[in-house]
Amino acid sequence: MLTTPCETASKYIIPAIRANIAKTLTKNRYTQKSIAKILGITQPAVSKYLSEKYEGKLKYIVNDKNIKKYADQIVEMIISGQPEENIRLSILGSSAKVLRENPNAFM
Repeated sequence: MLTTPCETASKYIIPAIRANIAKTLTKNRYTQKSIAKILGITQPAVSKYLSEKYEGKLKYIVNDKNIKKYADQIVEMIISGQPEENIRLSILGSSAKVLRENPNAFM
């Protein structure tokens, strides 16, 4: 079954970016609650990302070098104190860039 780019982004790319951001912020002593607030998700969602119990394609996508690159850039924005709205928009923009750079890799 054919999936649209938006479906791919919401099911795989955005969660993979968020998972990488959560892992890095945890190493920088951010709490799950603060990470959830920054990312606009729930604390249980952050906990799931940190448990690394990924299903399906997400197991592989989370380790993609471009995903990690964009996640690292967003972490820098977070650490520098950028507003949460900017962070969330950057996650969306990064997911679009990932799909544009390699359109067939995640579909």
